[in-house]
Amino acid sequence: MIWFLLYNVLSPFLLLGALLAACFSGRGRQWVRESLNWRALSQRLGLSGSNPRAAIAIHAASLGEARSLANFLKVIHQEAPHQAVHMTCMTTAGLQFIETAYIPKGWVETASLVPLDIWPAAALFFSKMRRLKVFILVETELWPNLIAEAKNRGLFLCLINGRLSEKTKKWLGWFPSLGRHLFGSFDAICLTEEGGRDYLKTLGVQAHSLTVTGNIKWDTATGQAVLEQAAFADARNRMGLGREEFLWVAASTREGEEEIVLSVFKEIFARRKELRLAIAPRHVERNLEVLKLAQAYGFRAVLLSRLTKGLSAEVPVVVVDEFGVLTKFYDAADGVFVGGTLVPKIGGHNFLEPAARGRPIAIGPYFENFKEVGEEFIEAQALVVARGAKELVAIMEGWVKNPDIRFRLGGRAKEMFQNFSGATQKTWSVLKNLGVAS
Repeated sequence: MIWFLLYNVLSPFLLLGALLAACFSGRGRQWVRESLNWRALSQRLGLSGSNPRAAIAIHAASLGEARSLANFLKVIHQEAPHQAVHMTCMTTAGLQFIETAYIPKGWVETASLVPLDIWPAAALFFSKMRRLKVFILVETELWPNLIAEAKNRGLFLCLINGRLSEKTKKWLGWFPSLGRHLFGSFDAICLTEEGGRDYLKTLGVQAHSLTVTGNIKWDTATGQAVLEQAAFADARNRMGLGREEFLWVAASTREGEEEIVLSVFKEIFARRKELRLAIAPRHVERNLEVLKLAQAYGFRAVLLSRLTKGLSAEVPVVVVDEFGVLTKFYDAADGVFVGGTLVPKIGGHNFLEPAARGRPIAIGPYFENFKEVGEEFIEAQALVVARGAKELVAIMEGWVKNPDIRFRLGGRAKEMFQNFSGATQKTWSVLKNLGVAS
């Protein structure tokens, strides 16, 4: 196809442009530094990292997607223990998590950084995977050369936890033939929401390949949740929080949201000195930027890595600068705000883990990534939406003043969460029908 030829002609130049642009951003510079060692570079180029014993290869974009696959990988290990699994990731943080969390358990045999989506790298990667039968992509990881190589080699190609954000639908609207070809290449597509299946049907994707399985993140959050009151008290004790202190966790915040959160916190803190705030920026490398912002609002704030004593009225703000600890803050939280929802064009980050713990949750008006589920939660009064700082002040102050309000909201969130579990088994059933377990 013409678009595929153009993609391969232009992709080296686009990659070079992306590398140059990355040098001017904090996250980009970090990615470049991480990629400029021989182990990472050789894996990006497809020269190393392949596992010739692997029967199943799974690609997850980053740390968040890798974490969400815990229950799914456990099911594969239980149902098909003889099938070696190789897992790839875009980021070194995700790769490190796989190597420390999944490989020691035996759920994954080997892991590597995913090769760049240029033809030689993709071809080299797959050429060494001589026993590979299945290639599984997670969510919206649609890489044309990886998909084409997998199909050319006769692999079963599956997309799991697939979701179509408004941004994805927009570019599919611009290039419908590209979308039809990419999605039409999959033998099975497991979608999180009914709307995704309806949209792909209109695009021309065969209905028999589309199944709505739900979101496997729900099941992973269930496995990780700490729901008992004793565990709640223990988590708060470990953070030095007294019974009367109120911990507000602002999770996965994006640029432009921290200012709103801090202004809300400042207004309420002036009246309620028992309020404490933990801000966890979505991109942990922004921690110093967020710390300085909190200090500019007049607070004595500290990074989590340097917190030696608990939070107090004198030091009421902590900025989370460590990976993998957000769930501990959910365990201890009295109220949660989930970011990526107060600023447009992000689409929102998932609120599953605080819901699993029965925590009251507030989000902003931009939650396109979880539109159907979010609307069901809102209709069930299991989630509240703040359209700006003024509404967020009213919500948070209501939670601080009236525990019954937040307990009812958190209880409904937990009930709704439990209604949505089971996606892992549904996804595995689809793959098993393709012969993955044999």
